[in-house]
Amino acid sequence: MAPADDPDAFLGTFKRVALGAGWDRTTWALRLAPYLAGKAQVAYMVLTDAQVRDYDAVKAAILDHIGLSAEKYRQKFRAARWAGVVRPRAFAQKLTDWATRWLRPDAHTVGQIMDQVILEQFIQCLPNSVWVWVRRHQPATVEAAVQRTEEYAEADFPPREHRALKDTEGGRKPREVEETQQGEAQHQRDRGPGPETGG
Repeated sequence: MAPADDPDAFLGTFKRVALGAGWDRTTWALRLAPYLAGKAQVAYMVLTDAQVRDYDAVKAAILDHIGLSAEKYRQKFRAARWAGVVRPRAFAQKLTDWATRWLRPDAHTVGQIMDQVILEQFIQCLPNSVWVWVRRHQPATVEAAVQRTEEYAEADFPPREHRALKDTEGGRKPREVEETQQGEAQHQRDRGPGPETGG
């Protein structure tokens, strides 16, 4: 794999060749290693002896080192906007590619994929200050996100204090109002523009 190659395309092609040739999956990582170069080779070199024999660990390390994690593909998928520059079919194919690399249907069950989609929507629906807190903890499941949200709610709004410290700003303490306004501005910048239609 040359530095200019698309790592995902290279690894996808490698997997197809390996499957087509009927190679034992336990040999894939060792067969791949001599073809790595640049950042992919650097990622490979920092793996343990056990990890270099595991194709999935090698692939994950390469993609992570290059910055092509599932989260990056989720961001690309959500940020994509069709502006009429490419054909609609090509745009749809790009969305499909990004969704496949984000949700990895070849490696996850339907339940796991649903959990990822629900996790994203759950986090997007949170109030700004909670959204920042939960995202900072990078939950991998809906359950983890719910736990972080509950921790935030318990720490930020203890039952007795919350009732005692209400003011005229919708029940929030003055400091909370200022922090929430700052958090809302950051949240809007992080979430990006709303849905648009291309021409």
